[in-house]
Amino acid sequence: MQDMRLTLGMPRCTILMNARAGLHKDTLTPEQMRELVNKLGIEAEILETDSEAHMCESIRRLQNGGVERLAVAGGDGTIHAAVQCLACTQTELAIIPQGTRNNFAHALGLPMEPEHALALLREGRVINVDLGKAHGTFFTEAAGVGLFADVLDAYGQANKSFWRGSFAILRIFFAARPKRLRLTIDGQLDAEKAVMCTVANGYRIGAGAPIAPGASVVDGKLDLVILGALSRLEIVRYYREIKQKGNVNLPKIRRMRAREVRIEAAIPLAMHVDDQVVGTTPAAIEVVPEALRVVVKA
Repeated sequence: MQDMRLTLGMPRCTILMNARAGLHKDTLTPEQMRELVNKLGIEAEILETDSEAHMCESIRRLQNGGVERLAVAGGDGTIHAAVQCLACTQTELAIIPQGTRNNFAHALGLPMEPEHALALLREGRVINVDLGKAHGTFFTEAAGVGLFADVLDAYGQANKSFWRGSFAILRIFFAARPKRLRLTIDGQLDAEKAVMCTVANGYRIGAGAPIAPGASVVDGKLDLVILGALSRLEIVRYYREIKQKGNVNLPKIRRMRAREVRIEAAIPLAMHVDDQVVGTTPAAIEVVPEALRVVVKA
């Protein structure tokens, strides 16, 4: 019997599902995902994963088996982990947003509703998008130093909770001081005193803050956003302007685009890559053009 997936013009597809994504919102259970897939008439296997390591192991096994397309149901952390295995390969990535923020999915213009996202397995087109890379790790959203990286460092990766996160934010806020940075931007030296330096691939980071409006994942460049020597009151005001209005046209913010940014400081600073701290300065952050094949709207 002819494979229905080929009859429908769909590459062979497996859906990897992180059932723990989006703990603070309603998401589909694995059984509900299976029911929806069947309702849409999509021939796809659903594999549940219980950790990033398990998911990456599953991706490697499927790639060795010749899979053409993988759909990943999860949030930004899940997608970040999957990208480490899918970057610079021919395997296509389809994203079924199941997280709390879904920053990368927003940057790609993907539908947030699972039914519409699944429909792209049949109706979507494949494009090549850029990724960033720092400390040997690919990123979809951003990398950088300063306030956001320091909060992530204080928060840690284990025992996550609302209260632990709130404590980390308050602790870093009251200890916030501008840091002297030495930047090399596409070979040109620059010096800055800043509370945060972000090198963005997409336009949103963290809790959906549009730190780099206008950033594109297909232009072969990263967006550098530098928040200068802000006082604590200015930090609060600037955060509101950015988070609520998407306004980064403020006096102490510098923006530019670059292919590579090297960040150095007198004292090693925590460096974040997406929502993880992966090392410290000095560090080089670079764009990897067309590194990922993704399914988007036709």
